[in-house]
Amino acid sequence: MQSMRTLYRSLDDLEAAGLIDRRAQSRYVEAGLFGRAYLHLTQRATDLLGLTESRPAVSAPASLPSPAVTPTESDSLQGPSAKVADGAIYKDLSPTSFQKRQSGQVPADLQRLKVLGFSDFLIFKLMRIAREHGKRLSEVVEATWEHLKQARTPINYLGALLRNPVDFGYQIRQKRAAELEVQQRAVQAKEATVVAERHAGETFESADGLVRYSIAPDGQQLTVCNVDEGVERVAVDWKQGFARALQGGRIRRVVQAPPVAILSLPGKAPVTEVVRSHIAGLRSFLGMRADQSTA
Repeated sequence: MQSMRTLYRSLDDLEAAGLIDRRAQSRYVEAGLFGRAYLHLTQRATDLLGLTESRPAVSAPASLPSPAVTPTESDSLQGPSAKVADGAIYKDLSPTSFQKRQSGQVPADLQRLKVLGFSDFLIFKLMRIAREHGKRLSEVVEATWEHLKQARTPINYLGALLRNPVDFGYQIRQKRAAELEVQQRAVQAKEATVVAERHAGETFESADGLVRYSIAPDGQQLTVCNVDEGVERVAVDWKQGFARALQGGRIRRVVQAPPVAILSLPGKAPVTEVVRSHIAGLRSFLGMRADQSTA
């Protein structure tokens, strides 16, 4: 925005060039400030701007009569000096500081309405109507988007939804909560599968030692055996419950002793003379004991 000094100098230059015709400004009686004056383009200016058709030159029109001056006005009929700034007029002609501006771009979650024929101006208007009815246009569109796409007149349909007393915000919150729960269940199922595969082929027992749990080598099956009954049963949908019990300390891993290795000698050991003598001595000793027992 130019300063008032620059504005008045520009007006003086335009008037000197014969492009504008302006009336002298008069002062308001109450405040003593300069009032507004209308500016008129001259014939020359309109011809240069192309606002009029070309026509033969005509005599210059008579100057417009000056407005009547009240007796209370002093000798301040001359316009304001180009060297003096008038802050009051500058403030009144530039009220941008307190004007409300409309957003230049539609919110991202409402851009899809343009596909259905909604203009930017209409979307902003519907946002205002939604606020007046205690709603948010984004929530209404998200909750009814599938029906809104299939509507014959989506603009009228959306307008009716805004006047409807339904709480679309509550529907959106319930929908998001359900989606979050599904995601959490999927994550828990994946983590339980990892735990089962990590402990494949291992045996666990309850904290009191009465129940044993054996995981198959492939990690896909769990066998439950009650020590008192001695009957094995196959568990169904066991991975998440097993993971929670293991994490909570309700079951513990059974440490099994390593198997004893038995060495087998290839072939038959040879019988030596010493062995034969020992065997003969044992036979004679056993024979003597048998004779004594019979006698």
